[in-house]
Amino acid sequence: MLASKHHHHQQQYQQKQQQQQQQQQQQQQQQHQQEQQQQQQTQQHQQQQNQQQQQQQQQQQQQQQQQHQQQQQQQQQKQQQQQQQEQQLQQQQQHQQQQQQQQQQQQQHQQHNHHTTNNNNSSSSNISSSSSSSISSSSRSNNNSSSSSSSNSSSSSSSSSSRSTENSLLP
Repeated sequence: MLASKHHHHQQQYQQKQQQQQQQQQQQQQQQHQQEQQQQQQTQQHQQQQNQQQQQQQQQQQQQQQQQHQQQQQQQQQKQQQQQQQEQQLQQQQQHQQQQQQQQQQQQQHQQHNHHTTNNNNSSSSNISSSSSSSISSSSRSNNNSSSSSSSNSSSSSSSSSSRSTENSLLP
């Protein structure tokens, strides 16, 4: 009887110990699970932080790209303004060149007039001098008038000899 009681007590004690060990293991497992959960939470938190940082970096890159685009647009506008200014300058230069050409044409026209106004030809009157006289554009004028044809020169003409001849013929 004593031996069976003793054996029964031992079984109860062993069962209690096994239960305590199981409880400890369960507690350890729970702690391990909690640790894993904490680690997962920290990892998730880190991932979220990383994502936020990446988003911030992307936003910064977008801002930089926008700034770069704005700078390019400003440069293009400046180039266009410069081109417009250059075109205006070229147009002004062309206008000046045209004015110069017009002035040259006017001068040529004046010279042409100056050369051609000293030729007086009439069918009825001929001017001849005994000395050698050359008519050129200078200070004195020779006016020849006839009944059939009359020529008046606006420019002044002089002869190389000392005489000036005026001939008038009547019909």
